Amino acid sequence: MTFDVDQRFSDCSSDMGDFEFFHYTSVSSLLSIIESQKIRFTHIGALNDADEMMRGLHLLETHFPKKDFSLLHLYIGNFKNRLRCADYKNSILPFVFSLSKENDNLPMLRGYAKDGAGVIIKFNKYSIENINKNLYFQSCAYSNNYVHSSLTDGFIVKFIDAMYEFYQGKSIDDNQGIEFLGNAQRAIAIAAASIKNSDFKYEREIRGILFPKSEDIKFIERDSKIVPYVDVPINQDCITEIIVGPKFPDESFNFLKLIGPNKLKEGMPISRISSSYR
Repeated sequence: MTFDVDQRFSDCSSDMGDFEFFHYTSVSSLLSIIESQKIRFTHIGALNDADEMMRGLHLLETHFPKKDFSLLHLYIGNFKNRLRCADYKNSILPFVFSLSKENDNLPMLRGYAKDGAGVIIKFNKYSIENINKNLYFQSCAYSNNYVHSSLTDGFIVKFIDAMYEFYQGKSIDDNQGIEFLGNAQRAIAIAAASIKNSDFKYEREIRGILFPKSEDIKFIERDSKIVPYVDVPINQDCITEIIVGPKFPDESFNFLKLIGPNKLKEGMPISRISSSYR
């Protein structure tokens, strides 16, 4: 019997619901996605909050007693070391792409452009889930210095508990040892990368978590820092609508309507957000 990481993820991620995800971004990023037909995943250690995954790993350590989960603690320690040395080539460290369950959120629009002039890209859940075999999507759990109920009731504990139970008592020298190591590391990465500070609960984030091949990793400069990233091709069925913010300029809105039919699926809706600016 083999532990099926993909099936276990599928069994435990039903809380995402709905058929659509929403990506809040800037106009420049929207144009880049339209022109390239790719979406960009950023290394977990290069996000705006560089300590995000480290806090997630700490919470997992706190939740799972070391006396019962000594091997899990060993792997978590390995993750922490990889993060500290910015080991971008190691396949256990994920690259992420942020989505949301929220389809009309002015604070997030304001975060990407002045006066709420950002944009929302609506993605079809089932199309985007299938663009890469090493890609997983997970609802974020929001917690600070304690274990929130979404950790104990949701995907994170179910996933790791199920895997630990399956492999309990097996030595990593067994025939399944290498598989165990890979699945355990991937489970911990998905879990830790899905824990966010509770101050951001309003985002209702769905996090795309990618484990890329090292040869697919590229680099850009951002704020005088070198940032590893991976561009993943999408198909025309992935994007279902583009929604602009309340202060998005009228002339740019008209230009966007001209761009859409040439680069996106025929009949693609391009609209303005229903909420007024406040």
